[in-house]
Amino acid sequence: MIRQGTTQIAKGPNSLIYQQQALLGAIVKHIKGFIRLKIALGALHRALPDATPEEIEAYDDECAICREPMAKAKRLSCKHLFHLTCLRSWYNGSVL
Repeated sequence: MIRQGTTQIAKGPNSLIYQQQALLGAIVKHIKGFIRLKIALGALHRALPDATPEEIEAYDDECAICREPMAKAKRLSCKHLFHLTCLRSWYNGSVL
């Protein structure tokens, strides 16, 4: 313990200050990870072209990830089509 005037401040792993610092560090770490993920997903969105309605129709209107019909889709370089939200879910799972 450290004495400051008449107040005693506890230091160590059980102190409130130590726990608050650990919590703040964890929050900052998660925020930085979220920011990196948002940047990566923005790059993903910009890198992939939108599929045309004709491409979606020729692809049987079905996303291979969720098996739901597609009104809008992103086209990969291999010509496969997916919902952007499905690609995000797949990407989130692969980078975490």
